[in-house]
Amino acid sequence: MSLVRHNDFLKRDRLPVAMDFRQLDLPTAPEAGGKSQVYSFPKGYRFSILNSDRSKIGHCIVVSYGEWDGLGGKFQVQNVSGDQPFHLSNWQISQLERQGRFIPHESKLTGRQIDTSIALDPEQTKQAQRKLDYVVSILRENGKGTVMPRRKAVLRAALKHAQKAGDEKPFCYNTLKTAIRAYIDNPFNRLLAVAPGRTRGNREHTYCDRLEDRFREAAEYAWSLPKGTALDARRRYEELLLLPENRDLIPLVTDEDGNIVKPSQSTIERRFYGVDHFTRDVLRKDLESAMRIHDLRIPQLQPTVPLEVVEVDYTELDVSVIDDLYSFIWGRPNIILFRDRMCAGILGFTIFFGKPSFEAFLHGFKQAIYPKDMSEYPGLDWTMHGLMSVLVVDADTHLQSDKMRAFCDEIGVTLHEVRPGEPNSKGGLERTIRTLNDSLIHNLPGTTLSNVVRRKEGGKEKELGQPKIKFSELVKHVTAWACDYNRSSHKGLGFLRSLKGVPQQLFDDNIHKAGNRQPINPEIFARLSGEQHEAAIQDGCIVWDYIRYSSPELVVMATSPTSTPPNRANARKPRKPTTLYQCCRDPSDLGFIYVTVPGADLAVKVPAVAADLSYASGLRLYQHKRAIQHHNKHSRRPVTNIRDLEASLAADGDDLTNIHAERRKHKTADQLAAFYRGVATKTRRSRIVETVTSAAASSNFIDPANPFSPPGRKRASPAANDYRPEDTPPEIHQRDENGQLIPGDPLAAKVEQHAARKSRKPKAGVAEQREHLSGYDNTDDIEFLRKLYENDEDD
Repeated sequence: MSLVRHNDFLKRDRLPVAMDFRQLDLPTAPEAGGKSQVYSFPKGYRFSILNSDRSKIGHCIVVSYGEWDGLGGKFQVQNVSGDQPFHLSNWQISQLERQGRFIPHESKLTGRQIDTSIALDPEQTKQAQRKLDYVVSILRENGKGTVMPRRKAVLRAALKHAQKAGDEKPFCYNTLKTAIRAYIDNPFNRLLAVAPGRTRGNREHTYCDRLEDRFREAAEYAWSLPKGTALDARRRYEELLLLPENRDLIPLVTDEDGNIVKPSQSTIERRFYGVDHFTRDVLRKDLESAMRIHDLRIPQLQPTVPLEVVEVDYTELDVSVIDDLYSFIWGRPNIILFRDRMCAGILGFTIFFGKPSFEAFLHGFKQAIYPKDMSEYPGLDWTMHGLMSVLVVDADTHLQSDKMRAFCDEIGVTLHEVRPGEPNSKGGLERTIRTLNDSLIHNLPGTTLSNVVRRKEGGKEKELGQPKIKFSELVKHVTAWACDYNRSSHKGLGFLRSLKGVPQQLFDDNIHKAGNRQPINPEIFARLSGEQHEAAIQDGCIVWDYIRYSSPELVVMATSPTSTPPNRANARKPRKPTTLYQCCRDPSDLGFIYVTVPGADLAVKVPAVAADLSYASGLRLYQHKRAIQHHNKHSRRPVTNIRDLEASLAADGDDLTNIHAERRKHKTADQLAAFYRGVATKTRRSRIVETVTSAAASSNFIDPANPFSPPGRKRASPAANDYRPEDTPPEIHQRDENGQLIPGDPLAAKVEQHAARKSRKPKAGVAEQREHLSGYDNTDDIEFLRKLYENDEDD
């Protein structure tokens, strides 16, 4: 008898196998083929595909790859179980990857098999990240990330990384060799590839991120002083620990007597002198002095293919918005833009509220690398997407954090950090943001313009700064603007920098030159967001921030022999503590959560219950928190469930009746519809029509307003089938006075009349007489004509 665990059937290898590819619910490719970045799958590459409800799985193998005329490249794939061939395009694979249904078959991982990195406990994640840092350093030191380095190169790079990280016990060669091979063979989830399974691993202590932030703040404070030293940084570090928000860090750095022993003074000195010379002069003097002293000339990267260098930046939009369903005011939102440097096209954006955060970056990053859902925008086309090679970020805190660097290392993207005070390093993106404000945002109802002075110049009758536009309308405005921007001509994109070019055309013409990409596990975004929670299963549901989540998997987990349900009011006997399950959610979509299954080393995706799904589907975390905050401010009744929250927010709609009346006066919906129609028409007319070269085909009529629709065919009359060539007379006939046909040409009599009307040609050698030019032989002399007419005007 084999021992079967209670939750083993939830694993992917226990799912029913799909024998037919039609059971996998493959996404339908667009008619135009869908231009997309090419995936790097060699012959014999194995992977699995889950169906839409994840109840079946199909195991496939790549047979070949070919370019199809007009449809792009396609992989010829064979279903291993059913021995059935079918084709997959790069666009379809990208859609499957976005939906989390594409699972590569990578090399066998060491230790106990773990299906997802979300199921790793904190100790396993810490050990895996330490080993991953070694592997990344070794591969970077040797220049290639796809070839196993030699033994001496591995040991030399590992020793260098250990010295830099302060690791006293680096890994041995065999451990590093296994980790490097797992890193190369498992690009789908590299952190999981180097995870130690169930082994204990090394427990070397490192400082947490919050302590590292205090070190940085102390060093910057010391350099901002006229004659600051490492001793000033030490004193500032101790002052920061005494702040109320840092009280919980004191036990981590003190001994039994309460003396601060961590870090040592040498560590503070290394942090102090680790600041580069340019930043030192910026903090101690100013930016202009630092630029003059160091004479910085940062060269602009000039990419030659799309997706090689992508820039990202935030800005605050000069407009106030209100909620779609309820009446509360959101205020001024922020936007993050992703711009390709080669073609100057916009890959994606996201609009959010509050301070810039890593969660907002991940939401915009997913839109930039995956195909957009344009079903709500008929007539518009936005096909730019793909995984970039280099990501250029500014000096924002969360964009240059350790979490950001770990994320880029895991997905294989090089992070290029711009020095503080250098907006010209992303001059193209800064100009795009200015174009967005000037051409769209400052023309919307209720715009605040760029400053108070300009807002006052607009006059009170325009009522600038009042919230009159919905959040969804703002998103549609920006989406239509982005589609129009990508298909408009911009200066600096031609083969000469002074010439113009169209971003969409440059992207389509050069996307085949971009490097191949590897699929990204969508669970990485949920794991890195940091939204973790422990909750109990009660009545088959998990409640998180008043949203209920339920699925059949939770019922199975609750009936496990090792699970203890929440305590009941009528319980009498002493019992074990309630079993809490580790939960993880994506802040960009609260419609589902991931729940870790104890003992099975996997996580299940649990959707919201039907009653809460309409509220939670597609809802972002900051929107949900703002709704709860608004309810608590205007209602004395605490929130118990989503229905109470919706009812309270709906009842509060009378507070802004005047704003809604003014909003109808401005007719923002009509303005959005008119702008949308204009962009859709411009997009349709900007499509390139392939001209025909056949004489027979060229004779057909082409409608310039709708060149893609085939012309309608006229039905032939019934008499057309009775036509006989012998009925046509061989000679030209005309009708006489009695109406009878007689041989003759009806146009012969008109020849003499036509010839009589022709003007007489001058004889050869005789000059033509003109009224004002008589006596002058060369009538083509421009100087003579000018003087002649000047004399006439004087007279």
